[in-house]
Amino acid sequence: MQKGKQELSELITLLGMKAEDHFNTKIKKQWNDSNVVKISDLALKRHLQLLKNLRKYSDVIALQLNLPTKQEVANIAKLAVQIEEKLDDLEEKLLLLTKDGVLENTEITQEKGKSIIEPIEEKQDNRQHAKEALRNLIRENLLNNSLNTNSLQETLEKMIHRRG
Repeated sequence: MQKGKQELSELITLLGMKAEDHFNTKIKKQWNDSNVVKISDLALKRHLQLLKNLRKYSDVIALQLNLPTKQEVANIAKLAVQIEEKLDDLEEKLLLLTKDGVLENTEITQEKGKSIIEPIEEKQDNRQHAKEALRNLIRENLLNNSLNTNSLQETLEKMIHRRG
């Protein structure tokens, strides 16, 4: 019984290898035929044109339905990354200012959309409060400006000038 199963397994393996060689030979012959290559080239060009049309129509539909396109989402993602990097830079600058003693006894708060600097008692709380308040102020200004590039630039310039 054991021997019969082993022989059957070897026979199946041999037949599989012969069939694979046979199919590979036929495929190679087909691709050597210039007519098959021309037909596949035309089919690929047609497929490419269909994909381009599909992208164009999806952009038109997205515009009509007031939905963001793939490119617009990618642009917003890039802006979000840039904003995070700028926030990190501002946090580092704020940390340097607090270490240098410039903001040693102050806290940045927000009152009616304007930043105000007020004295506080503890230096450790000061650093954390100032950092959080500045972060919140920047984020609120950025969100209120709806990620408009010009508004973003103006907000960041205002934040830099307020610091100086």
